[in-house]
Amino acid sequence: MCGIAGQVGRDPRAIQAHYGAYCSMQQTLARRGPDQRGMYISGRAALIHARLAVVDLENGLQPMQLDWKGETYVLVYNGELYNTSELRAALANRGHSFTGHSDTEVLLHAFAEWGADCVERCNGIFAFAVWRVNAGTLFLARDRCGVKPLFYTQAEDSLIFGSELKTLLAHPAVPPRIDANGLAEVLLLGPGRTPGCGVFQNVRELLPGQCATYDADTARLTLHTYWQLTDHDHPDDFAATTRKVRDLVTDAIERQLVSDVPVATFLSGGLDSSLISAIADTHFAAQRKQLQTFSVGYRDNKKYFHATKFQPGADAPYIRKMNDFLHARHHWVTLDTPELVPALYAAVDARDLPGSIGSGVCRLGIDEVDDGLGPARRTWMRRCSCSAGISSPTPRWRCRGSARTKFSAVTRGTATPPCGKSTAFPGRSPRPTARRSSSPACWAALTRLPLWIHATSRPWQKHPSAPGCPQRNAVCARWST
Repeated sequence: MCGIAGQVGRDPRAIQAHYGAYCSMQQTLARRGPDQRGMYISGRAALIHARLAVVDLENGLQPMQLDWKGETYVLVYNGELYNTSELRAALANRGHSFTGHSDTEVLLHAFAEWGADCVERCNGIFAFAVWRVNAGTLFLARDRCGVKPLFYTQAEDSLIFGSELKTLLAHPAVPPRIDANGLAEVLLLGPGRTPGCGVFQNVRELLPGQCATYDADTARLTLHTYWQLTDHDHPDDFAATTRKVRDLVTDAIERQLVSDVPVATFLSGGLDSSLISAIADTHFAAQRKQLQTFSVGYRDNKKYFHATKFQPGADAPYIRKMNDFLHARHHWVTLDTPELVPALYAAVDARDLPGSIGSGVCRLGIDEVDDGLGPARRTWMRRCSCSAGISSPTPRWRCRGSARTKFSAVTRGTATPPCGKSTAFPGRSPRPTARRSSSPACWAALTRLPLWIHATSRPWQKHPSAPGCPQRNAVCARWST
C-alpha cells in the first residue's frame, strides 16, 4: 500500500509557493507509505509519493520519470499489477528497455506506449497519476473494482488529488467544509458512501473503472469510464463451470503472491481465508518455501462467546483443522481490550470518516463497536436528519422553515436540545420505536463537531408545549410517521 498526491495548475508560481502544503500532504500519507518518500515539483506540476516497498526495493522509487519519443512522463502510483511479466514482454517487443523489475516501471512505459488505453491492458489494483510535461496534461486512473482510493478537487485554477481525504484537506485551498448532503452521507449512509462522493464540499472521488484527463492550460477535466460490469449468457455446464471457477480463483491468488518481501495470510478458519491459505500453501510448497499464517483472537473469547446463527461456533477449532491440513507455520495473536482501544482511534483516523453511527461516534467511531446500529436507531436517525432539513435517501419526515441549526455534543440518557426542553436520547435502553411519539426530535445529529447546517424549506411542526422555544423556526418537531 502506498499513497499518492499532487497538484497541477496553470500558474507555475502558485505551484512553487505551496511547497509547505505538499510536505503536509505527504505527511498524511506516512501510514500508507512508511518506507520511502519522494516529491516532484517542476513548472506547473507537483507530484507526491509515499511508498510501502514490496517489489524491486531499489529501483521502484517514485515519482518515476521517463523520456520517450519527445515527451517526458512523470508517474506516481499506488497499487500492484498482476500481469507485469506479460506487459513487460509486450513492451520489450516494441523497443522498451527496463532498469529493474518493478511493476511501477512497467506501468510508466505502458502509458508512454499506449496512452490512456493502457488501463484496459492492466490486470491489478491501482490508482495512479501521470504528468505529461510537454503536453501539460495530467492523467488519473483507478482500478476496475475501486480497491485503491483516489480523491480530487478543483481549486485555484488547478486540480488537487490524493489517496485520502485528509491529504486534500492538508492543502490550504481545500477547506474542511461540509454541507447538508455531506453530513447526510456520514449520518445516513455511513460507514458507506455514495460512489464518487468525497463528503466535503467540492471534493469528488474517481469512480471504479474510471480515468480522467486534466488540461492545465484550460483547467478542463474530462472523465471517461473504461470498464463497467456487464452480464452475459452462461452456456457452460456444471463441470465446465467448476473448472473455470477453480482456474480463475487459483490464478487470482497466485498472481498476488509475487513479492520481494515475506508473504503471509490471515487464517480465521472460514471459507475465504482457508481457500486462500490452501492455494498459497500449495504454491509455496512447490517452490520449497513455507507459508506463514496468522490468526487473531481475543482474550477471554471462550468465556464470553455466545453462538448465533451468523456465527454458530468459535473460530479456533476450524483454524486447528486447517493447521493440520496445511504445511504452513502458524502464528496465534491474542489481543486484549487495552490494546484494542488505541487501535480504534487510529482506525477512525485512517478512514477519515466515522465508521459507525451512534452516541458520540462522529469523532471517535468507537461507542457502538459492541452494539451496532439497529433498525430502530436508524429510524431515529432518519427522523432527526429530516428534522434538520437534510435530504435522505428515503425521506418520510420533513420540517418547514429556514434557519441555521448548531449541532452540539450529546451523551447517553437524556440531553437538553437548543430549545432547553429535555428529551430522551436513544441509547441502549430504552430504544426508540417506529410508532408515533410525542418526544421532540430536536437533536438532528450525533456529533461533537461544531457544524452548522442550513435547513431547507419544508413543513414543520412547533413544540406544542414550548410556545417560547427560541428554535421554533428551526428543528423543533414532533416524531411522526
